[in-house]
Amino acid sequence: MSRTPQASLVFLALACVALAACSDRGNLAANSESDSQLIDRGYTARDAEFIETDAAGRTRYRLRARQAHQDAATRAVQLQGVDMEVRPADGAPWQVRAERGHMPPAARRLDLTGDVRLESNVGAEALQLRTATLQYDIDAARVRAPGAVTIRTRNGELSAHAVNVDIKTRRVSLESKVHGLFTP
Repeated sequence: MSRTPQASLVFLALACVALAACSDRGNLAANSESDSQLIDRGYTARDAEFIETDAAGRTRYRLRARQAHQDAATRAVQLQGVDMEVRPADGAPWQVRAERGHMPPAARRLDLTGDVRLESNVGAEALQLRTATLQYDIDAARVRAPGAVTIRTRNGELSAHAVNVDIKTRRVSLESKVHGLFTP
């Protein structure tokens, strides 16, 4: 079968077009792969655990969540089923539990909602604080509950509106509408 010079040129031109299309497709795939690596989509995790340590490597807090989701646009983390252990440098651990949590992008504060409990089980100083909302300042190791709060100790129960707790010193400050009942 003999080919004319025009047919050979047409065949050569089609072969070049086909090769160019294949090489562009390969580059497009490579480009889209590298572009997708640059797009931060945040994350979603089940049974997540976050641990922060101090400069000496001691655990400052260990936060577990049934589910954690970080929004890519805002970088905030939404938590479900929060269980957190806070360990002050030289103090006894505190347990914090809540239905939901929100950690802003800088992760220096934790906002908790839904049957929030703060507990410390240290002998005679054991206490349990229950409230609907609570804010934990991670760096200052301070808790603020702005609404109605119930505090139980081994000797009685207090209710108040707005409470501050210094986790390091174990000092509890009740702000207003304080009522209590204690047994001697």
